[in-house]
Amino acid sequence: EACKNPSDDLMRSFKEKRAKEVKRTLVKHKSTIHAAIDNSLDPAQHSFAIALLLGSLAQEEIEDKHTFFRQALALCTRGNEVQLAQAHDEFCAIVRKFGALAVADSPFAGIFPLQSAVSILQNGSPHLLTTAHPYFVQCCVRASVLDMALPIISHDLLQVDSSLSESFDPVTAKENILYHYHAGHVFIAVKQHQRAIESFLNALTAPSDRVSAIQLAAFKEWMLCCLMEFGHVPDLPRYTSRAISSNVDKLCSAYMDIAEAFRNGVDALKTAMELHAEEVAADKNIGLVKQVLQALIRRKINNLTNTYVTLPLDHIANSVGLKSAQEAEKHLVAMIEKGQIFAKIDQTKGMVEFQDDPEDFASLSTFGELNSRIQLVMHFWNQIEGVDSGISLDPAYIKKTMARTGAPNGPQGGVEPDE
Repeated sequence: EACKNPSDDLMRSFKEKRAKEVKRTLVKHKSTIHAAIDNSLDPAQHSFAIALLLGSLAQEEIEDKHTFFRQALALCTRGNEVQLAQAHDEFCAIVRKFGALAVADSPFAGIFPLQSAVSILQNGSPHLLTTAHPYFVQCCVRASVLDMALPIISHDLLQVDSSLSESFDPVTAKENILYHYHAGHVFIAVKQHQRAIESFLNALTAPSDRVSAIQLAAFKEWMLCCLMEFGHVPDLPRYTSRAISSNVDKLCSAYMDIAEAFRNGVDALKTAMELHAEEVAADKNIGLVKQVLQALIRRKINNLTNTYVTLPLDHIANSVGLKSAQEAEKHLVAMIEKGQIFAKIDQTKGMVEFQDDPEDFASLSTFGELNSRIQLVMHFWNQIEGVDSGISLDPAYIKKTMARTGAPNGPQGGVEPDE
């Protein structure tokens, strides 16, 4: 009965006084744990107890993967959030093991339980990165159910989940990088290239003392997205680790050639694509490189709208590097349909008349969009101020700062740190 509504004193007893004893007992009887859960415990009522039991199994290699998967799935979907919050580290360990099994064998079956686990671990904080995030997004990608991932990955992450003990890390460095890398894939699929660039950059700039395969792949796709969105590859931020900034150019020479060819026009880019087709195909980036070529053609056509009012189709084809006026017309029609340019095509004369954007940005929808973005910026500013204030008043930070600056004892300005 105590497992239904565990008190703070009971939690403290488990966590501080009897943690080692409980763990030894659970390991000793691990062969009976699955049967005990199936026969005696209900995920909705005994979530705390089940989390402790399955958590002990999740610390080691799982012997009965099928039963563990089934019981962990039930805990994620039916578990009591209050009880699971009291068994935070154990639940994170369960989610990590369950997520790895789902990604490897049953990605579709893992989507809804991991989505539920994200909600439980975030506990009302949508800007918190949790153990469940990387496995949830990987399952969505592998199962080709990308729309399921969008509501979660669209939230900007400002915090990383923390542990109740020093010996457990709810989000590892690899999981952090994996989450942002696969989130970038989702954003590419839905044509949100700026968000993809942000995600890949978060993977690239994660602290690292060596270049991982994931970060190398993220750099390649970051470059291609930057070419599509900006027309060039910007420098990596100054806070990028030296291991990344000093080595990725050498390790991605084919992609550096593609970026250089992008500046030299359509023909040069096509030549570079053919030259490095084998390596790009091995990276599974053929589709993305083809999008880069289309982006270059659109960019060159768009540049013509800044210079000319009317222009023959064959002149556009020659200027851009296309084979014929018909191919130029095909690209123009696609750009007009997507609202990327405004023009009229006279097919009888083979002429194009470029026009100004009819949007005057005075509509209610534009005002609403502007207002929502202002509110979002204000929300992030308040978050940053809160983090800054918390760090400034942290006793450990104040002590370290005073030791570095040689300040006298006591915080500067006469403000006592919060205990």
